[in-house]
Amino acid sequence: MEVEGRSPTELCKEAYELLQAGRISAAVERLEKALEQEPNHFDAHHYLGIAYGLMGKMEEAEQHLRKAVEILPDSAPAHYNLGLVLHYRGNPEEAVREFRTASSGFPR
Repeated sequence: MEVEGRSPTELCKEAYELLQAGRISAAVERLEKALEQEPNHFDAHHYLGIAYGLMGKMEEAEQHLRKAVEILPDSAPAHYNLGLVLHYRGNPEEAVREFRTASSGFPR
């Protein structure tokens, strides 16, 4: 499917649907294209963090999820997903902090 000519928001919507369908590589392609157009697009970083996590690329997942919470610190889902990645990367203390932030509804 052609990705040229689509806005970052459109690409992220497509990527979300592809992630739900298990088409992770196709989702990553769209998300990377979205970030080329808009480097600080929250959804692109958030979904790319999720996609890389699903691919087992935890370092890349962490980088994108950290960027997502930097862009939108009030996002409980981004904090939760960052917590998951941190847990899988062997950083339980920081993971718990992210889970607490997610459950509190605002960052600490």
